Amino acid sequence: MASPRDAKIVMTRELLTLRVNAGNGYGITPYYLLALLSSQTVQEQTAPLTFIDTTMPNIGDRWRLLRLPLHIDPDERDEMAGVVQRAIQQKWSAQDDIDGLRIAIGEIVT
Repeated sequence: MASPRDAKIVMTRELLTLRVNAGNGYGITPYYLLALLSSQTVQEQTAPLTFIDTTMPNIGDRWRLLRLPLHIDPDERDEMAGVVQRAIQQKWSAQDDIDGLRIAIGEIVT
């Protein structure tokens, strides 16, 4: 998941960017999609769909073949999305804290 600190990164063809349309009818948010893509069910599907292109793994358009294990219960989807969102936001906050330390005490090794 890209953070605000990633706004100036360079995208290459080896990186696949997925965006979630709000109100998509499936209850999928960016955080819920991240959880689904990280699930064992989806990870097992990606291995046979991924090829090594030069030295980088490449799934190409084959990501469209993935079957996502959506929860039937919207509350379960919301709960999982919330857990992932809090974890991502805590990570980003920790990165900001480390940047603050660098400013306060100089370059540090993390």
